[in-house]
Amino acid sequence: MDPAAAIEILAKHVKAKEANRTVENVELEGRTVREVAARVEHLQRVRVDVYADWDSVLERGLVAGEAYYANGCRRVTGDFDIVSRAINAAEAELRGRGLGVAGDCVRALQLAEERKLHLTAARHLAAFRQGEDQAIITPNDDDDDDESWRPSTRPSRTSAPKPPPP
Repeated sequence: MDPAAAIEILAKHVKAKEANRTVENVELEGRTVREVAARVEHLQRVRVDVYADWDSVLERGLVAGEAYYANGCRRVTGDFDIVSRAINAAEAELRGRGLGVAGDCVRALQLAEERKLHLTAARHLAAFRQGEDQAIITPNDDDDDDESWRPSTRPSRTSAPKPPPP
């Protein structure tokens, strides 16, 4: 498949998913504990969608380039921030009601998601580096031996895309 066509298909897919993903500002005061918990669950589903979008940005970025990936990361970072702030508000609401154990559960979720974010960012960085390494290695046309690969003289990239905050 033509890389440009593949990028176009993925872009349409992401736009369709974004249209279905909303994080409305919900006042939690006066809501039942069950409603606050349902809010956290909804936000976590949204966060899963954001991770899927981030992976799509990576796939397209590997073809379209680092600038595309950086722009996509800025958008995804905003989405992660919105979700994280809303979940933090739910944690604060639970703690404000004296439900420290429930607040601890939400905090544990946030800490696990922070770790997942760092692992995902490392995986994305590795994908970019792998693509770069494959681009740097070129066959040595002077020798037909299969072990005749040599590095290119092109310098490698020293900066990596920054991961979005949790």
